Amino acid sequence: LSLPYAFAKAGVALTMFLLLLSAYATIYTIRLLIYVFEHSNTRTFEDSIEGIAGRKVGVLVEVLSILFCFGCAVAYVIVMGDALQSILGWLSLDLDVNALTVFFAAVCFLPPSCYKHIDSLRICSFIGLLAMGYVVLTTWQNSYQHKTWAPGVSMLKLDWRTAAAMPIVLFAYSCQVNVWPIYDELRAGDDIQKRRDMMMRASYAS
Repeated sequence: LSLPYAFAKAGVALTMFLLLLSAYATIYTIRLLIYVFEHSNTRTFEDSIEGIAGRKVGVLVEVLSILFCFGCAVAYVIVMGDALQSILGWLSLDLDVNALTVFFAAVCFLPPSCYKHIDSLRICSFIGLLAMGYVVLTTWQNSYQHKTWAPGVSMLKLDWRTAAAMPIVLFAYSCQVNVWPIYDELRAGDDIQKRRDMMMRASYAS
């Protein structure tokens, strides 16, 4: 949802280049993670790092993973709060946005995060994809109806504000932390090559 901001700050050409570069880096790192998974005989990302680089580095990776997940949760809560504020304004309802945000976070975010297996989130993920598709379609429809296409967005911007686009683009491809559980939960009867191909097709599609 923040990619339009990245396009506004860095321009169309540079943002597209960053997206393609990040996509290539993501596919490459997924291949590396799968290779490590197959040859390290470990079941988690942290265990593999600890086996390769030692206990201290493993603890560091665990801390960074926690901070990453915390940052993602904060970002999603902020987005949800902004969306609720817009919905309340559209419905002309005078309700406490902060209280509603906490309520929906407890109802919508907390229960799915308690599942042990990531496969249990497949329905939630599918609903999320449908919601994202709806946002894309409505954006295209709005642009077509108003005959506007990214007003004020240039092809290329190079200044200090361009740096604001880089973390947004990188965050769009932050899926490496999920490679381990997804790969591990694929059907045990599948051979290694088939599982690897499934993971790579999923990375291309995402």
